[in-house]
Amino acid sequence: MGDSRNSYIEISIKKCRDGYVDRLIEEMNREKSHRPDPALEEDSRLLHMLMDHLPHSIFFKDDQHRFIRINKACAIKFGLDDPSQAVGKTDFDFFDKEHAEEAFTDDSRVFRTGEPIINKVEKETFPDGAQKVKWTATTKVPYRDEDGTIIGTFGITRDITESRESEKKYRDIFENIQDVIYRTNKEGIIMDISPSIERYSGYSCKELIGSQVSEFYYYQEDRDRLVEVMKENGKVNDFEIRLKTADGKLVYTSVNSHLLRNELGEVIGVEGIMRDITGRKLAEISLQDTYNFYEQILETVSEGIFVCDHNLKYTYWNREMEKISGLSESEVIGKSPTDIFPHVQHNELLKNYQLALAGENVASEDYFYHVPETNHYGWAQAQYVPMKNNAGQIEGVLVTLVEISERKEVEERLRESDETLRKLSEQVPGTIYQFQMLPDRTFKFPYASQGFRKIYGIEPADVAEDASALWNIIHPDDLELIEKSVLDSYKNLSDWKADYRIKTDVGSLKWVQGQARPEKQEDGSVIWHGYVFDITEKKKKQNELRETVDIIGDQNQRLQNFAHIVSHNLRNHAGNISMLLSLFSEMETQKEKDDLLNHLNTASKALNESILDLNKIVDSQAEKGDELREVEFNEYLEKVKTILSTQIKLHGVTINEEIPEGYKLIYNPAYLESILLNLVSNAIKYRHPDRKPVVTIRLEEFEDYIKMTVSDNGLGIDLDKHGHQLFGMYNTFHQNEDSKGVGLYITRNQIETMGGSIDVESEPGSGTTFYIKLKESEQRGSNDI
Repeated sequence: MGDSRNSYIEISIKKCRDGYVDRLIEEMNREKSHRPDPALEEDSRLLHMLMDHLPHSIFFKDDQHRFIRINKACAIKFGLDDPSQAVGKTDFDFFDKEHAEEAFTDDSRVFRTGEPIINKVEKETFPDGAQKVKWTATTKVPYRDEDGTIIGTFGITRDITESRESEKKYRDIFENIQDVIYRTNKEGIIMDISPSIERYSGYSCKELIGSQVSEFYYYQEDRDRLVEVMKENGKVNDFEIRLKTADGKLVYTSVNSHLLRNELGEVIGVEGIMRDITGRKLAEISLQDTYNFYEQILETVSEGIFVCDHNLKYTYWNREMEKISGLSESEVIGKSPTDIFPHVQHNELLKNYQLALAGENVASEDYFYHVPETNHYGWAQAQYVPMKNNAGQIEGVLVTLVEISERKEVEERLRESDETLRKLSEQVPGTIYQFQMLPDRTFKFPYASQGFRKIYGIEPADVAEDASALWNIIHPDDLELIEKSVLDSYKNLSDWKADYRIKTDVGSLKWVQGQARPEKQEDGSVIWHGYVFDITEKKKKQNELRETVDIIGDQNQRLQNFAHIVSHNLRNHAGNISMLLSLFSEMETQKEKDDLLNHLNTASKALNESILDLNKIVDSQAEKGDELREVEFNEYLEKVKTILSTQIKLHGVTINEEIPEGYKLIYNPAYLESILLNLVSNAIKYRHPDRKPVVTIRLEEFEDYIKMTVSDNGLGIDLDKHGHQLFGMYNTFHQNEDSKGVGLYITRNQIETMGGSIDVESEPGSGTTFYIKLKESEQRGSNDI
């Protein structure tokens, strides 16, 4: 019988290797016709039925990681009508790039190293969100031919999405299996061992402490090898031994340990850590061919799996079912569920078998089971799947059962803790709550502590099913912000936090702060877990501080602007006087000297006027902060032309004015003079060497601002290169020796301080145009433009 099985498997592997996937089933049937052993044929038939009806995805891949065979469950997951449609395709045809690349890497490692990957938890994601994200546990092992050569990979993927979500809910309660830490004395007596040994071996710490460690080796030769290496090296790393569990089973173990020594260097014991590698070792040992692989998966999955035929007689019973029920496979095969489990009829579970035999996939509710023969009992949940033969006829029911007694105990403890939680929540400042948004965009508070009444003046019961009473007391100016922030948190599942105002019973306003973390529910709703507390006093202090900072900032801004005006405007006057004085010695006639002295006298008067204006700014700011008065635009333009008269005459500058006569506006006079002086002086300073300078100043009035345009025909500026630096302090873009890089910085600062803005258009060699929006005070007379 053994030779016949090997021949059958080897021929199947050969055919998969050569690519004849479509003829594999035909070849398997032909081989079976030459094998007289009916038991082997029945095993093979059951194996294929299990593969096609097991609710886990099973797959084979070739050395290029292409699918050569998948089962029906895998085809359904891929959205295929038939498993054969997957042949020749890869994970990149079904999953998104990130998950497909991860699967490709795992396949490559298994193919390259021959090391299996056992129960790897991973997230399956699909292109463009075509399917819901799934959490799975995947096992992959090397796929070998009859010579032992790796020709591909094969594996099984189990959907653990539900258990993953359950783990999330109870993550603070349940723990994964942990490594075992231990210590012995030099005689090999166990002195200390971590509690995780109980899950590992079935022994309690109390049973093991004080026992001789050698009693728990499955093979004494493993201990002898370990002792030999420890004596030689003083330690071992990833040393494999075989231990014996409380029920006599073999557990493969990886050990890292070292000798313990006292202060004198004498050995006083051993300390180390053990890890259960049974799954990996069993895979290495037993997964030699396809049949053994499926058998191993069925026997090592964490769920109980059993099969009933169409007469509801057990035909398969895995090891997990033996653990759950206490009954071995031989005690069960041939019997019916009602023979073993009296609860089957009481809980209407028999109806689930009948529905599965009728072709439906059925999931049970949580139910309590009891096995009188072994007195095993607990809580379970099961899925019933119809098993079909190749002809599509239903021959039985495949059932996967999960033992959930621990989860039920946790749920009970959580219910018992509700009262404690309620009492604690009443001591918390503010209110603790659960806020739920349903798919139809209605809101409610499933839970709110009694502090809710103190914060909002609303009884928790009044918002338990409808939260509209809360929306009614939120300040209208904050309501849109709150609604938007809640919707953003709902869509992105991001943490929610907001400060907002609510109206109290006495008509005053109260500031509150809320924080919450969202959690998506199965029904599509989102529940936020959070708290709210009163921050009215905090806001009051913040506002007082902000007002103080604003006052200081405003004073600082005015001081900076004043300093800029002083340094920049006076520098222009001083430069003009300095130029006139330098020309005086070059004048040959008395008339030229008299004309120059007249210009010098004019420049001196302009300097005095600027100093007087600056003094007025200081005086007015000391009294009321800003110097605003009605000014005539042309008057200040003429002052600027007078200040720059020497440069205008020297360089033959033409100034075109498109300004209504007598136009007046409410503005800071020093700022207006400074703005005009900077823009016109820049136009002259950056004139083009090949043409006479022309400066055009235009004024236009709009509904809520005045638009001033200052354009020239000068050198222009490369805005692509310097545009982001144009209004920066000390930034220059030409090689003029008198360029300081502060004029435009001061100009923009002054314009923006008055609530306006400045923009520019320019091209190298084609001149520059500045567009200034002058925001003036509303208290002004009428002007006709």
